[in-house]
Amino acid sequence: MIGSIKELKPITQRQYTMGSDVIGRKTLRKTAWIACIVLLLLTLTSCGNSVSEDSDPLDGTSWELFAYRKSKPILGTIFTAAFEDGEIIGTGGCNFYRGTYRINGVDITIADIQLTTKGCLEPEGVMEQELFLVQFLGDAQTYSFEDERLLMVRADGEALTFDPME
Repeated sequence: MIGSIKELKPITQRQYTMGSDVIGRKTLRKTAWIACIVLLLLTLTSCGNSVSEDSDPLDGTSWELFAYRKSKPILGTIFTAAFEDGEIIGTGGCNFYRGTYRINGVDITIADIQLTTKGCLEPEGVMEQELFLVQFLGDAQTYSFEDERLLMVRADGEALTFDPME
């Protein structure tokens, strides 16, 4: 015979089997209570706050630039920003741009911005404005909503102010 056979003890009415182990009623009760507490904690944490830390209030929204550096965009240009599934896309007045964004509370990080390379001569200054605005997006550190407008703010306090697109 291979191995040894352990002496088997009869199971009493106050003992239960759990797998191959025999446990007492106290142990079973303690295990049941722990399981109930764990389930209760999981339920409470999932029902807590309806807005999670991972929520993204920008997701699915589109905006048109209203002002930057307390100035209006060059007449005849439109700068837009649309947010969807961690991506930002828009027009810069002449070219299209695309990048990624991440939200953490009121902090925003916009990275990996790519810009098409079309050149526009008119209106005058559109290319410089476009480059400035796209760079500004990459420098934005926080965002907020004020009177239905989106503000994207750099470390120096300068902001891009966007109106919602309809």
